[in-house]
Amino acid sequence: MQTKMELPPCDFCNREPVGYFPCDPFEITSFPADINEKPSRFEYDGQWWACTSCKKMVESGNWSALMNRFLRQLTSIRGNIPSEQEGNIRLHTNALWMTFERYRENNFVEVK
Repeated sequence: MQTKMELPPCDFCNREPVGYFPCDPFEITSFPADINEKPSRFEYDGQWWACTSCKKMVESGNWSALMNRFLRQLTSIRGNIPSEQEGNIRLHTNALWMTFERYRENNFVEVK
């Protein structure tokens, strides 16, 4: 019996993906809002998973709509986000996505 391959969630909205964007590995440093906390360094591998909706937004460069989708999903998981935290989330997420955009390949690999 063949089992369905388990895929990671969409890297943009956490929903079920249909494939991924190949991407050169990269690192990014995130600076916290609290100056007493240390910056965090994150490493990203070569696959950025996306659902159908997020794939279309990435391919068209509609980062604003993608951010709104991301924040709606985050709010549905965590509840209301205070405006000062939302500003920080937007800032860091945008920096991450623009770095992803710089390193991603143009071809999308569908897996479903």
